[in-house]
Amino acid sequence: MTAQALLDRLRPGRDANDSTWSLVRYPADWRAGAASGLTWDAGNAALELTPIAQPSLYAPWLPNAAVAAPDGTLYAVDTDRDLLLQRGPCAEGFSAVPGIGGHGFATGRFDMPTGVTVDAAGRVYVADAGNARVQVLLPQAGAVLAVLAEGLVTPVHVAVAEDGAIYVADRGTGSVHVFTSGFAAAGVHPLASSDPWTGEDWTLPPEAEPLGIAVLPDGTLAIFDPARPALWHMCTDGTPLEALAWPSAGTLPGWAPLAGRFGAEGEIVLGPIDGGVHNLAWHRIAIDADLPPGTALSIQSFASNANTASARIWSPRAPVPVVAGDLRDGEADRLILPDAGGWALSRLGRLDRATPVIHRFGDDAPGGAAGFTLPAGAARRLAVGDLVAFATAAGGRFEARITAASDTAATLATGGASADFIAPSSARLAARDGIPLPYGPLDLGFLDLDFAAIGLGGLNRDGQPEPLALPHALAMLLKPGDVVRLGALASRFEVIALDDAPVSFALDVALPGAAIDFIGATLTLVESTGRLVVEADLPHEATPPGTHVSLFGDVHIETPAIAALDPASRTIWLTAPLAGDVTAADWRGVQFADPAATDRGRYLWVRLRLIGATVRPAEGVGLPVEATATPSVRALRLIAPRPSLLHWLPAIFSRRDAAEEAPGANFLERFLTLFEGDLTRIETAYESVSRLLNPQAADAEWLRFVGAWLDLAFDPSWPIEGQRQLVLEGAKLQAGSGTPASLARYIEIYTGHPPTITEGFRQRPSDPIELGLRGALGVAPLGGAAIDPVNFAHRFTVSVRLAEDRDRAAARATVRRIVETMKPAHTSVAIDFGRGAAGGIGVDGAIGDIVIPGPEASDPCACDPAVERARGLPFPGHLAAGFQIGGTIAASRHSG
Repeated sequence: MTAQALLDRLRPGRDANDSTWSLVRYPADWRAGAASGLTWDAGNAALELTPIAQPSLYAPWLPNAAVAAPDGTLYAVDTDRDLLLQRGPCAEGFSAVPGIGGHGFATGRFDMPTGVTVDAAGRVYVADAGNARVQVLLPQAGAVLAVLAEGLVTPVHVAVAEDGAIYVADRGTGSVHVFTSGFAAAGVHPLASSDPWTGEDWTLPPEAEPLGIAVLPDGTLAIFDPARPALWHMCTDGTPLEALAWPSAGTLPGWAPLAGRFGAEGEIVLGPIDGGVHNLAWHRIAIDADLPPGTALSIQSFASNANTASARIWSPRAPVPVVAGDLRDGEADRLILPDAGGWALSRLGRLDRATPVIHRFGDDAPGGAAGFTLPAGAARRLAVGDLVAFATAAGGRFEARITAASDTAATLATGGASADFIAPSSARLAARDGIPLPYGPLDLGFLDLDFAAIGLGGLNRDGQPEPLALPHALAMLLKPGDVVRLGALASRFEVIALDDAPVSFALDVALPGAAIDFIGATLTLVESTGRLVVEADLPHEATPPGTHVSLFGDVHIETPAIAALDPASRTIWLTAPLAGDVTAADWRGVQFADPAATDRGRYLWVRLRLIGATVRPAEGVGLPVEATATPSVRALRLIAPRPSLLHWLPAIFSRRDAAEEAPGANFLERFLTLFEGDLTRIETAYESVSRLLNPQAADAEWLRFVGAWLDLAFDPSWPIEGQRQLVLEGAKLQAGSGTPASLARYIEIYTGHPPTITEGFRQRPSDPIELGLRGALGVAPLGGAAIDPVNFAHRFTVSVRLAEDRDRAAARATVRRIVETMKPAHTSVAIDFGRGAAGGIGVDGAIGDIVIPGPEASDPCACDPAVERARGLPFPGHLAAGFQIGGTIAASRHSG
């Protein structure tokens, strides 16, 4: 191996820079954050997107998937024909069970059978929904064993526990009915579960309507209800447990596949996470997650020495998605970087107040009226409450305040719940140009609009373009392609177009003179309401809502909060109108604060966004609101401090050029990381050597590399536990090569079962007796030729029991290779895989491991489970004529 290849194989056992980390893994850790659109999946132990209920599944979904009986027979119900179907181990397809089924009320007949279950004794339970009963059947006898009917209204599915207790999901009563193993009624449990995120019990509508039930391996009950976003989960005595996510196809016996739906996206903000040290340089975030195709997640971070931060300047500003290809062994890493956007704003210095010329009048000149009209482009720079000035060519100047503005005709496409449009609880700008806003949806509350009075409730919400007049305050902020959410995530409208017709404004006083006097006059913004208009250009940098700025008056300074920036009009929107010592009339300038390094501070905030495999809304409005798959985030590991070679240089080299370098962006530190990366990688590699040389801790790739030192090669059939044990004992086994003990141990490590090794000389009979010379009656055979010892020398037989879950062809080849490697070169061997003629108890095998079949091999279709698996059939078979004490039966004794 080259040095480079060696480093590529090494894995870190611990951080070479003695970093520490915080771990976010358990439900309490996630619930401590501010989450939206996320839930905790108790079954998967992961954070996921919130599931969406699907009441539409009530019509097509039934839990009528086939189930297997202990003898390998599959059973299913045909709801349309009211039949119970079966398929034997060697049958090509399903057929009706003789003497059972057909439409009717008589015992043994069905009216809309919806689900089937088989217990450990082979009894078949059919939920006979139309007849309000459950029939317990013995299909092989074509008989009905029992009928369960007490209290049932519409039973749809049955589950049987290991102790024989029977649980019936009844859609008619919305409950679980319990029967004993003796088929006696034992009570009724209303469905009960708790929300996996809040921990509160489900008490709100809709009413429970179960369609499927299962007894989980831990003995609890899971019940499927399409009106609920997750499975009801409860103890067998009715005690509520945390609801579980809908299962994937085939994970619950007798259940048809469930196509889950989730919210399109969700996010959680964790913090403040205490690093314990001021100005701590946070280093890296490791994400342990599963990302199905089409899903993604993104990470943003922010650090501060203060544990309260009203505005968090996230970095990176635009989240970079992490997709499945970025994962390595289920993990993805992201360095914690500083923000440069805030620094770009602070470099602007003081921004002086502007009184821009909005328009020069021509034929549209006003005069003698309390109002005027502007083109749409100019009108977007004015709002109700603004003070404007009219300067005529003759030198006249008139000031007036805008009291009203005409609506703007718009074309919208809408979708969602009617209640959110009639009286929306909130309105938030979610996306611009089809891209979600970097800092999350912008609450439009600062516009002080009554969205209930706009008329959104009269729209069809079918995704088709519809006309609607928007208030000027809203129209001046929105652009075509913007998506606004109303209340819930799924309720939204998309701006398709805005009319460019002129906008009329009303004034608080009438203008003097005639219209001709205002031809050539200029319109100037003197005082704006809720906005700051500046002279300098603003950078196209997103600013987190709530960021405070310094506002200078003639005497006082205030720190209002920003709602949004509009670089096109050089406008800074405020979260509230000015109402303090610095007013809209007397402010003179504004300045953004010097930013701190957002990757350094005692406290860290992390913003995690989960993005599902989305599907477009049925009405095609705005961003997707549903997903077919969700990311599953198991843990976050936050690592600090950041290693830096700069720490080993004199302090003068750590000084930052404030004019040229953003906080946390020291050029020399970043330059040294070019070397630091390789050096740290080498240090980490050598720190990991001691762990990697331990076979019990090394990963599979490294284990194979270490095994090669002992001349060990592992094919894919080797389980990882066996590989570890063989490397641990490899030297000892090689020292005993050629001995029965080492060979037996080698095979036992691979198969998990000790083999039986019978050496030929031990089976050699004694020489026949010669009366008066040798032998004794009852001990040696009488008469016959003398036995030739050569026929039994240098021969031995190995009887091997293969693990049930292995591929037999691969396992047999591996065992042969082990035997050939370990046996003495001059010996011959026969390998018995448990498929031969009758063996000798105590010689060829032991009770519990060996099979004593009849004189001939039977048809493979009527044989044991191992043969069926070897042929690729999914069903276990049965034994033919012969005798089996344990283990398996097969065609020849020495098949090796």
